[in-house]
Amino acid sequence: MRQARARLQLTLANRIVGSLLGDDVNYYLCHEVVSRGGFQYLPLPELGTLPQGLRLSPSHVGEALRCYRAGTYSLANAIFVMGQSLLGPLLAPPKARQLLGEALVRLRRLARSWVSP
Repeated sequence: MRQARARLQLTLANRIVGSLLGDDVNYYLCHEVVSRGGFQYLPLPELGTLPQGLRLSPSHVGEALRCYRAGTYSLANAIFVMGQSLLGPLLAPPKARQLLGEALVRLRRLARSWVSP
């Protein structure tokens, strides 16, 4: 739960700072979209079903493409947002997040073993 609370605080801080800067595309607004997508990977059943405000929607794809064109996002971040916006409704329930979270932990360990000497 501490991880979820910290992620929520980071998301809100990025949204506030990004809106105060007044630019159409800036690092903080772009990072807010990526942090919001990270909620869908948290394997915490205590969070329950994620509300729409914490999930990525198809409207975020346009923001991701603007951030990529401005150079704020890498191609991997833009693809992440596109995939998350399509899978958002499927990943909202706690069981789906738990299964995906466990799979990502295994994948991360596997990737570390490939990279480590």
